[in-house]
Amino acid sequence: MAASAAGDTEIIAARLAQAQAQSAKVKSFAATMLRDHTKANEELKHIAQKDGYTVSASPTQEQESALAKLRPLHGKEFDTAYAQMMVSDHREAVALFQAESTSGSDEDLKAFATQTLPVLQHHLALANAL
Repeated sequence: MAASAAGDTEIIAARLAQAQAQSAKVKSFAATMLRDHTKANEELKHIAQKDGYTVSASPTQEQESALAKLRPLHGKEFDTAYAQMMVSDHREAVALFQAESTSGSDEDLKAFATQTLPVLQHHLALANAL
């Protein structure tokens, strides 16, 4: 649930960034987020369906609040807020996926976390560089 909600949040935020960001670097980062998180969400949905888990249908209340703060922003103000959100979100995602990859009980989810972790670590490095 947490991983799917986080993935949905990244996709929504990336779409906002493509429309509202000023920096080409931020827009490029957003395109990467959109591509990678869409792919990961599809893989996660497949695993969940196969193994009988439920994925989140939407971001959490906290994630919705963060998105609501981004929606009215444009240009440099958006770029700064989006970059801060991406650093924070990816720190949380890396911690979540590290925990699942080392101590998860479902082998499919554990493998997914292990496979996806390097991508999330790369996203965190890119977000820190924004």
